[in-house]
Amino acid sequence: DVPPLLTLQIHNCLMIYYFIRGLLTQGMAHVRMAAELVRRRGLRFCPQRIDLWDPLQEPRAEDEELVCALSHLLYICVSATLVLGWPSDLGPEYEEEFRSVTVRASNIQNHAFDDR
Repeated sequence: DVPPLLTLQIHNCLMIYYFIRGLLTQGMAHVRMAAELVRRRGLRFCPQRIDLWDPLQEPRAEDEELVCALSHLLYICVSATLVLGWPSDLGPEYEEEFRSVTVRASNIQNHAFDDR
């Protein structure tokens, strides 16, 4: 009954907690569970909704949260591959999709010159 986005965020928090405590095995278990959840539920950076990355429209908060949670998981998977030599629990298709994520700079533009 728990929404998959919330479950993914919980796994992300727990993996960081275990990594900080030096418990790599438990942290990587949450990485694997999060990746399995993402694949099983079909969570993607680029959902089928065509308007998601329309620069003229503000994205929904849930869509932004999903992209942030997936980005965090992808970062951990890539880091584990580079640092520990472990294969990524997400496939290369997630790295490809990540490249298509549009960065919205509206907040940066609005606050860039506030100190004048």
